[in-house]
Amino acid sequence: MKAEGVTFRPGVFVGRGRAGKGVIDWAAETIAPDRLMAEFDAVVLSGGAEQPRDLPVPGRELDGVHFAMEFLPLQN
Repeated sequence: MKAEGVTFRPGVFVGRGRAGKGVIDWAAETIAPDRLMAEFDAVVLSGGAEQPRDLPVPGRELDGVHFAMEFLPLQN
């Protein structure tokens, strides 16, 4: 994806202010949502958790649909 021109910017907090008291914030940079909208054609905000949460969506029961933490550690 990088070779195709995708820009990866991990460790960036997207918002107008920083996280509140009691929230761990490891972001090295803050960027406002309107700046993202002005500078990029598309934006993917991704986050995750080690504990899965099943979602009642069409196709969830199909073969090959996995929780990320079942799949990703085996691929790394």
